[in-house]
Amino acid sequence: MFIPMSSLSFVGAQQYIQAAGEAGAGVSIAQVVPNPASSLPVVRECAKALQDAGATQVMNSTHLEACIGAKVLTEAMRRSKKAGDAKALLASMMALGSYDAGGFTVSYSPNQHHGSKYVELGMVMRNGKLQN
Repeated sequence: MFIPMSSLSFVGAQQYIQAAGEAGAGVSIAQVVPNPASSLPVVRECAKALQDAGATQVMNSTHLEACIGAKVLTEAMRRSKKAGDAKALLASMMALGSYDAGGFTVSYSPNQHHGSKYVELGMVMRNGKLQN
């Protein structure tokens, strides 16, 4: 009997695939960032940064989400009116508007704090790869 299973993005697709092994095939995973194997500029940039930092493992969704978050925070810091001031940083984040992190766009405003509405479903295949 086949029972459809699904997971939210915080499981970390690659971590799930490694932990579940063959039993993970057929599970769908909602991702809030692009597939780490995609050719988007932000994916290439983040993979290079991870490699330059000495990481030996292949970049996964968790790494990519953290890298995009760091890029957004860095941009808000760069635009902040007062360096090192938390209130100025918050104001900068809320005024960030649309920001292209390299093929992945986020948007922040006083009424929009989620950054992105991106969701992509991937399915774990029998070969242990995530297919979108």
